[in-house]
Amino acid sequence: FPWSISLSQFSIYTLLGHQQSLSLLEPMGCTSTLAVTSKVQSSSEGRPSFVVCLHVDLQPVHVKCSNPQVQLLYELFLSWSSTWARLQRLVSLRQTPSVPDPPAGAAPSSPVRSSTGTALPDTSTCSPSADFGSPTEQGDSVPTGDDGPFADTVTLEQQTSSIEGTSGKVSLWMQWMLPKVTVQLFAPEPAARK
Repeated sequence: FPWSISLSQFSIYTLLGHQQSLSLLEPMGCTSTLAVTSKVQSSSEGRPSFVVCLHVDLQPVHVKCSNPQVQLLYELFLSWSSTWARLQRLVSLRQTPSVPDPPAGAAPSSPVRSSTGTALPDTSTCSPSADFGSPTEQGDSVPTGDDGPFADTVTLEQQTSSIEGTSGKVSLWMQWMLPKVTVQLFAPEPAARK
């Protein structure tokens, strides 16, 4: 079911001096239509597919700009850019590292324990490409229990595959119709300056 939004008599003007009103954007309007459709693909996965369509019909745009309005827009741009720079500085100052650095000289933890303390795992007996529970090159087997060092990897892969299996596809289609754009720049007459 489509939604329709209409805008009419939209205009922008500036007030300069003693309530002197100067038009910046002449009254204009637009009509926009938004439609969303969804369907389930016929494949075995059955992932949903969404299509969003946006169509905008604009009336002719007429922009008029004088020298005082250009100066006003330039001052507004400078003010906004300085405010944005301050906000970025505040955000960068408040950001702190989420993971503290380990103290110097601390030994990395190891999942392999010995009777005398913590021992580093022997990389010759643990093959990353070996299947769980299958014999490795040395004849040992990689532990398959919940306490194994690779138990989290199996869970992460299962979660990723389930997320990918339930995700869908979203397509966006946009169309803008603008028949005419007019920009008019004007300045005071030389006689009026005197």
